[in-house]
Amino acid sequence: MGRVEHTEQLAQVSGGALKPYQVDGAKWLVQKWTQGKSAVLADEMGMGKTIQTIAFLLTAYWSTIDQNAESNLGTFPFLVVVPTTLVANWAQEFQVWGPELVVAELSGRAASRDLQLEHTLFRRSKGRRDLKCHVVLTSYEALNHPTACSAMRSITWQSIVVDEGHRLKNDQTKTFQTLQQFSSRMRLVLTGTPLQNQLSELHSVMSFVDPCMFTSSDVFSVDTPEQIEQTKNMVRPYILRRTKAELPKLVPPQHELILHVSMTRLQRELYRATLSRNVRVLRDISAALQATGDVSDTLEETTKGQLCSVMT
Repeated sequence: MGRVEHTEQLAQVSGGALKPYQVDGAKWLVQKWTQGKSAVLADEMGMGKTIQTIAFLLTAYWSTIDQNAESNLGTFPFLVVVPTTLVANWAQEFQVWGPELVVAELSGRAASRDLQLEHTLFRRSKGRRDLKCHVVLTSYEALNHPTACSAMRSITWQSIVVDEGHRLKNDQTKTFQTLQQFSSRMRLVLTGTPLQNQLSELHSVMSFVDPCMFTSSDVFSVDTPEQIEQTKNMVRPYILRRTKAELPKLVPPQHELILHVSMTRLQRELYRATLSRNVRVLRDISAALQATGDVSDTLEETTKGQLCSVMT
């Protein structure tokens, strides 16, 4: 699918160094957001879609801040929708990779969500409610409840991020229809499996990403090579997918450096003492196995390794 070629780290990210392909992914998302276009980040599972997304949100937030003017506000808010089981993980990743972003959770039981809506997410200003966070981190399950859904639907988001986006493969579900009503500058779907079983599922995901472009599912009812190519050309600009099989091309080659380390004085003394106590046993084993080769060196190295490991 889509490809980008950048290598520089993102200056706004302070939680650590991103891998080159993760930098590429984050910059691709920033580019899409700047253009007001939605996207699907479809990297294979385990390649850091969460980190790339946080790097993108952080970069978007800082994009309108004049570093010389402390009173300037960044660009926000952002809505991140994830399965309930991933809320804590996302919150932790935000703390590591985007500590500058104020993240408020909207999840848990109904009573907890009501408290979060009343005290954590909003402040009252001149009779209206304003968000007092940069990111709202919520769950699919929370948005299925009217109060939370209504509060989130009243906001125009800079970006809506939907993790485990294959949950949108059926456009008749309550989840799909709820999220489709939300207003945002950009919609970002994260999924390691953009296509699972049928092309109609891909159409549902794409119709969420760009409802105007993918109004009809007819183009996904392909029968000929020409129709398949047409469908590929339609979705290609929206999707960035890399796989682990591509990692040798996406990550610089690793170089092996072997360092020879001598045993410490204490390790040498213990080694000699061990050999002295077991010399007869070692000699007997070596003699018994001479038919298959001299194993004394192997036993010696094993003893060395065990001693060094214990004394390290």
